[in-house]
Amino acid sequence: MILITVDPKTQINTIQSALNLILEENEEPVTIYIKKGFYKEKIKITHPNITLVGEDKDETIISFDDYAKKVHKDGKEYNTFRTYTVMVLANNVSFFNLTIQNTSGYGEEVGQAVALHVNADKFSAFNCNFYARQDTIFNGPLPYDLIKRYEGFLLDDERTPQGKFRQYFDHCHIKGDVDFIFGCGTCIFDNCTITSLKRDNSDVGYVCAPAHPKDIKYGHIFLSCEFKSENCPPNSVYLARPWRDYGMATFINCLLGPHIKEEGFDKWNDSNRDQTARFYEYKAINQDENLRVKWAKQLSSVELVDYKMENIFGDWNPLSHRNEVYETFKSSQI
Repeated sequence: MILITVDPKTQINTIQSALNLILEENEEPVTIYIKKGFYKEKIKITHPNITLVGEDKDETIISFDDYAKKVHKDGKEYNTFRTYTVMVLANNVSFFNLTIQNTSGYGEEVGQAVALHVNADKFSAFNCNFYARQDTIFNGPLPYDLIKRYEGFLLDDERTPQGKFRQYFDHCHIKGDVDFIFGCGTCIFDNCTITSLKRDNSDVGYVCAPAHPKDIKYGHIFLSCEFKSENCPPNSVYLARPWRDYGMATFINCLLGPHIKEEGFDKWNDSNRDQTARFYEYKAINQDENLRVKWAKQLSSVELVDYKMENIFGDWNPLSHRNEVYETFKSSQI
């Protein structure tokens, strides 16, 4: 393993400068240890087998402020998918103990503003914060129609899906207000805290906006997550709405705050996506499942058995790498 340390007091004082040290032909795993600090950077990770480890989750901050309505140097607006603070385009990338944020502000004013954009397989994040407002985390790939639409606008490696897109978030804190976990990836959010922020000009919020095609068996899966809010009115936030037909999200043993709407799910404006959306739930804590929309399904204990990591991720177990990092750094923070 190659170890590189980023320290604001040394010549390697940015994360991008550390990434630039990795040779294109390098095949060894690389761990970048990031000392506490505020790193205002827009980062694209294109090398596989990279691990970023922060010294302290709340004091190792990667921040940027691009937004959808901002005009790019090419004369066009940034659009959602160029606003990222950190973009991951390579497989086997892991984050530990980091805060990644987009500080652009309210979506009503600036549009979408992504903190983390993942268009890769075997991505994992442990004990991390992801903060923004509209569209905080994009779980790639893009929906099929956008892959075609953005030809010539996005780079090929940002646009074209290749292979699987498995992603795992463990004990992370995710903040946003509208569709702030969205995309087509097969994702597990395990024991995460999901915080809805009060919007500027609306009382209605949305957490998850899945867009999985029909042939994807598992979509966004929330396991034992706590859904909290900062100043959201009671009964004002939907758990999910389908960004495309067949979007899939499952909520298992989740603790729901009073801000979550009793009906749980929205069909997306005046669409007919309630006829295809795959929204499932098992034992919501603090809410009455009988009040949910009729087109969402309550899982049985028998059906719950399918939601094992080996069924969802197949031959990939992200916890094995987590244990290796724990052993390497022996930090109580990770």
